[in-house]
Amino acid sequence: MTNFARLFVFTLIAPVFLSGCATYNMTKAAPAQSQPISVIYSSEGPSGWSDLPIGAYRVPKTNVIISGQQSGSPVGGMFGVLGVLAQDTIEAGASARAVKSGESALHVDLVPQAKEIAEKLLAAGRFGQAFAMTQAQNAPTLMIDPYVVITFTSDTEARPFVVLKATLKSGQAGSADWTTRYTASAGKPLPIAGDNGWTANGGQPLNDALAHDLESAIGAMLDDVATRHIRDDGKLFYVEAAYPYLRQRMASPGYELAEDDKSITFVPKFADAMIVAGVHVLDKSVITARPATKDDKFQMLDEGK
Repeated sequence: MTNFARLFVFTLIAPVFLSGCATYNMTKAAPAQSQPISVIYSSEGPSGWSDLPIGAYRVPKTNVIISGQQSGSPVGGMFGVLGVLAQDTIEAGASARAVKSGESALHVDLVPQAKEIAEKLLAAGRFGQAFAMTQAQNAPTLMIDPYVVITFTSDTEARPFVVLKATLKSGQAGSADWTTRYTASAGKPLPIAGDNGWTANGGQPLNDALAHDLESAIGAMLDDVATRHIRDDGKLFYVEAAYPYLRQRMASPGYELAEDDKSITFVPKFADAMIVAGVHVLDKSVITARPATKDDKFQMLDEGK
């Protein structure tokens, strides 16, 4: 990253982290419910105002988002596109051109598969009585909007992410009591096109990766909502990882919610205004993680990892 771009990044990010107006509600656990929660999936997808950066390209008639090919600052739109529509239109063209040769294989709908995965997990009884198999009148509901973010990590390679935007609503009021995102990605970046690319064989490599990431994200989401994992500021971890939309990796203190032999479930301490705020299932093979120290701060890292 150039010094100019790095300065521009922190010009945008620092006020959110340092101002008294910054909120961190998306890092918090879901509120407890007195009734089983109904799980509902939506095809609405991400909001262009609050969930997408400047220059993100949405593959037509899908909830597949392409990012990472924007010029200028790599995080010029990390706080949405409000007020910069002209720049957004120009920047999105770069992302569209980057996937043009393989775009036919990017028409992915996660909703049917997400429903099937969730039904199997709930039927197995893994989460006790936290969720309902059917929607009951006046019951709390967890509304899930799944979408795909394919992020270029270099001019030629990209990494897919599955994102679940989760909103919990109480049965009586119907208003949103809590919302966050659950994101998962595993493995190293690949080219979009070509024999070894994501869209080879009709997109089979991409579909396989998304199926794995979708199951990881849904499992982490249901476990977190049911268990309400503790976010302990006395036991922070410091993680360097890749996140959606950015070529650059980021390092941040945060909360480790769960761990297995291949991944950790991590909540970086990102302010709500950042479109990567939420819970992330991270592949251990492509991150570094350790207990945080008092001197560890948020920082942007280099490209290409």
